[in-house]
Amino acid sequence: MGGGGYLEVWDIETGKLDVSIGQYPGSWDGDSESPERLPITIYEFDSSTLETIGVPFEGHTDLINGLALSFDSAVLVSTSDDNTVKL
Repeated sequence: MGGGGYLEVWDIETGKLDVSIGQYPGSWDGDSESPERLPITIYEFDSSTLETIGVPFEGHTDLINGLALSFDSAVLVSTSDDNTVKL
């Protein structure tokens, strides 16, 4: 399992993929066992510039393996291999 080398930007209203950057994690050739390479922080991006905005969402200590956004876009839920769920 790889991670940290892939970004997708989705249009929440249409449900369509706007931008894809990097390689799909399954084909990422980085060292997935190296803790500093595991995605454990969530960043918010401006969809038109792909620049990060706001403060990163931090708290997981192991690989983030799932994200879900509430229907009204008010709550982001993340799950991790550290056996936690963050809201």
